[in-house]
Amino acid sequence: MGSKNKLKRFRENETFSNVIQPTRKEVIDGFSLKGIWHTHFNNNNPIILELGCGKGEYTIALARKNPNINYIGIDLKGARFWRGAKTALEENLTNVAFIRTQIELIDLLFNENEAISGRRIIISSILITSFLYLILEYPCCANIFKV
Repeated sequence: MGSKNKLKRFRENETFSNVIQPTRKEVIDGFSLKGIWHTHFNNNNPIILELGCGKGEYTIALARKNPNINYIGIDLKGARFWRGAKTALEENLTNVAFIRTQIELIDLLFNENEAISGRRIIISSILITSFLYLILEYPCCANIFKV
């Protein structure tokens, strides 16, 4: 992907209602949706996270199949998940969101048990090692994932 396309996607992400791109400072100082994610989705449905969602194909496929579950794809590469965010808007999938942030800040984005609601978390297979590192390095994250 050329740098022009990447910049275009970054700009387009800023206009998408389903993309949240907080600054590191915003996350550390108190993320506005922590504890109230139901207000973003306008429902109290369970939330499933996909860490390292890439282009968001899996997030989108699950959202299509399960309209009564909210899905949040998390990736640091906004130009990558642009495709999933755009598809979700084109298909009017209101149960999908994407967050551009570092995974190690995840405990600052969600309250304890907020993103699980008794369901298993979806993790891209590539990230299992990263996930284990995250839990070991940042024990506070274990509370979010009921580990």
